[in-house]
Amino acid sequence: MRNLTFVLSLAAATAAAAQQPPATPSPIHPDTPKAAAIIKLSPTTFRIGEMTVDTANKTLTVPGNINDASTLEFLANTIGGAKAYESALTLKTNAVSFNAALLLLGLDPARSKPSARQFDPAAPEGDPVEVQVSWTLAGKTRTVPLEDLIFNQRNKATFARGPWVYTGSRFYDTGEHRFYLAEQDGVLIGFMHGPQSIIDHPSSDALGGYGFYSLNPALDLKVGMPVTVTVKALPRK
Repeated sequence: MRNLTFVLSLAAATAAAAQQPPATPSPIHPDTPKAAAIIKLSPTTFRIGEMTVDTANKTLTVPGNINDASTLEFLANTIGGAKAYESALTLKTNAVSFNAALLLLGLDPARSKPSARQFDPAAPEGDPVEVQVSWTLAGKTRTVPLEDLIFNQRNKATFARGPWVYTGSRFYDTGEHRFYLAEQDGVLIGFMHGPQSIIDHPSSDALGGYGFYSLNPALDLKVGMPVTVTVKALPRK
């Protein structure tokens, strides 16, 4: 595939720069991890760390585990992510590599509009994606939409189904360093309309349920259980 090196070197920079106002150039914070090397497995399949990218089917698969979180504000965090205590899953990647993989699927931050602040009433915008999670228990594999992991304790219902959007996250510029918020907070997928999420959900349901969302008890997911998350790029309207 052409431009693989370009995707890696600009993975973080292109994630949010398109929707940010012009600013004095400054380096990414030195502690921000670099994207893992891309290994070509076939003409249309690539490996980035523990993730697999299939450009023919427009899918990204990444392994992870169930977190010990009683209240959810996010769905997936990075390895060692600061928001693991309120995220359903830890995925085995960092934010820069995760974003690089999504760029390989053709998702474009130029079409994105991430949330300006936490609990932003305006819906995030971006290229549509479908996200599923699968796991194996007692020899049987089950796959559900990621929305089904979110359970509202107040109305006893799961989250509204529908496409997620690729927002790419945002930068925070101190003047001395430029922080990639997804890596800074360790957030990959959110649903509360936060600026750090690389993938977010446009539904407004989340804003009225803060503090009431938990992992869906009907799924019987145990802390530490291995899971696989699959992101599929959908056709744009």
